[in-house]
Amino acid sequence: MTGRFSFIWLTAAALAAALLTRDAWAGSVKLSEEDLARQRTELVNLLGASEKTPSCEDWRKFDEKTTVAAISKAVQNEQEAAPVRVRAAFALGCYQNPQAGRALHAVLDNPKTTHLVRGPALVALADSQKGGAVPEIEKALKSNDPQFRLAAVDAAKKAGTKQAFDVLRALLKAEKFPLIQAHIRQVLGSAGK
Repeated sequence: MTGRFSFIWLTAAALAAALLTRDAWAGSVKLSEEDLARQRTELVNLLGASEKTPSCEDWRKFDEKTTVAAISKAVQNEQEAAPVRVRAAFALGCYQNPQAGRALHAVLDNPKTTHLVRGPALVALADSQKGGAVPEIEKALKSNDPQFRLAAVDAAKKAGTKQAFDVLRALLKAEKFPLIQAHIRQVLGSAGK
């Protein structure tokens, strides 16, 4: 195995372990040992596929309530490796439910969250909560961190609401970084705004 592929596989295995522990499933649907083993194998295979990032359709093969609960724990776990938390954040973006939104808000509100996780969590929040993410997007667009502001532009695009595009238009006038200005113009232009 090359270094890149072994890292991806190890990351996938770590997330699978986080998702499919008995503790992660506590309080949700009770699975037989056979079903738990089958889901663990399916998830490890899904996450270990280095040629393809799991789609929302892939994640939705699993029970929503238990999967969102487990992924929420993984994304908020500060001890977890950043790539695992990023993949968990993007997975939560597949679910338009309050629990996914709360988990992503918790990641964004945690001052210990690194920029490596913060941007993907914001984009996932916009994917999951659409217009409900606009206050977080607006706050991120005012951040001192240009990488986080760039992620906020992507989040506004994901949200796709008039309010999100209005926030982008307002920022365009104040933004000092040419790269971010260009990205805002590209997003607004592609959305016909």
